[in-house]
Amino acid sequence: MRILFLNPPFFKNYCRPQRSPGVNPGGTQYYPLYLCYAAGYAEKNGHEVKVLDCPARHQEIDVPLKVVQEWKPDLLVVESSTPSVYNDIDVVRRLKAVKPDLYSVLVGTHVTAVPEETMNIDNTLDGILRFEYELTVAELAQVLEDKGDISTVKGLTYRNSEGKIMHNEDRELETNLEKFPFVSYQYKKHLVHSDYRYAHSRHPILTLITTRGCPFQCIQCVYPQTFAGHKVRLRDPEAIVDEIIWAWNNFFLRDIMFEDDTFIALKSHTIKICEEILRRNFKFSFSANARADADEETISILKKAGCRLLCVGFESGNQDILDRMKKSLKLEKAYKFVQYTKKHGILVRGCYMIGLPGETRETMKETLDFAIKLNTDTAQFFPVMLYPGTEFYEWARKEGYLKTHDYRDWIDREGYYRTHLSYPDLPNEEMVSFCHSARKAFYLRPEYIAHQIWWTIKHPGELTRNMDYAKIFFKFFKRSKPKGKATDVLEEKKC
Repeated sequence: MRILFLNPPFFKNYCRPQRSPGVNPGGTQYYPLYLCYAAGYAEKNGHEVKVLDCPARHQEIDVPLKVVQEWKPDLLVVESSTPSVYNDIDVVRRLKAVKPDLYSVLVGTHVTAVPEETMNIDNTLDGILRFEYELTVAELAQVLEDKGDISTVKGLTYRNSEGKIMHNEDRELETNLEKFPFVSYQYKKHLVHSDYRYAHSRHPILTLITTRGCPFQCIQCVYPQTFAGHKVRLRDPEAIVDEIIWAWNNFFLRDIMFEDDTFIALKSHTIKICEEILRRNFKFSFSANARADADEETISILKKAGCRLLCVGFESGNQDILDRMKKSLKLEKAYKFVQYTKKHGILVRGCYMIGLPGETRETMKETLDFAIKLNTDTAQFFPVMLYPGTEFYEWARKEGYLKTHDYRDWIDREGYYRTHLSYPDLPNEEMVSFCHSARKAFYLRPEYIAHQIWWTIKHPGELTRNMDYAKIFFKFFKRSKPKGKATDVLEEKKC
């Protein structure tokens, strides 16, 4: 069977796979990691596959239309997201107009959270694959090819012959991650790796993962709650390093980004990976998502293995807010964590959310003061974004704190994030304004500027990144906000 895996056209550089989908002014563009994992597993099971990433390639609808007309796929797997879901279903409708027997399914966090609601948008859509979907795609393709009974396919939502929406039994999340071929193989076959970048890292970069799932219970975080679960599943350290070496030798790279929910979720696993890198004496640079509670032993071995930067969600400088959001982090640990990273020479990108439960004008100032005191390499401040399927979204919806229920309003007319959370005593316009002023207060400090100049002189390899970052910073303050809309343009929202 021929399977087309599609990140469909929307805005140029629109980024569906990130935790808050949208266009990033800083140019951040995630790899379609799960689409490529699913393509690799389907190919391993005997199917022909093709992956198209239209936003990264700046491709319009004519490109997938031509592929459907000429290549004639049998199954269409479309990645979707909250702000783009209506667009994505329209793309499905247009592709099926060319090939009516094309079986079409949507995948991703949003459709997993609200499958029935999504199916009711347009009856052109054949189904939804809930949660992680590599095994579901492969099984569905085989059932369709054999003209079997799709009611047996776990993880599938579909419309039966009478038009009724059916939800098959959930599929358990796969624990043996070694059954999936290296995702970098699919990157090499189908993508142009120079299309992808992170604002905080050096370009060109490749994205890999070493775990799936996150054990923590943060109320706003979408992937653990709607897609990959809270149980941490581990890749084999030897296989991870095998893939790192293969990727480094088969792409021109300056960095690798480990896009785990938190790369250091399990200390023993992190140390095993680092020890395997060191055992093979392989030299490369990497960045990773992390929590602010790693001890010095972990930070030390990360540096020895090649870690350049950690992207860390500090979220708030107020302990009560951290407790309310179930962050399981003490401010004292965050201070120690940053001391360890500075001692061992690892950069930190600090991420701060404005608008978590309990937020006030006073706690916003506490967060800014906290960020300045930590004085990490970079910092981003943004109003918290809420998505269906998360505990925070459900709470805000019930309390009436959402200004809109139209998913198309999650972004503005240019594809940038829009905050839609507003409290009676703290309107969204004020949270947006604070984020802009916080960025300015953080970055325009004389001591910060002096440190960045010193660091760049000491590490010339950071010059291009710092110059790009400066351009991004000034772009924030030049860009005008759409009239009458509380729009927050974020250079990146991911931690």
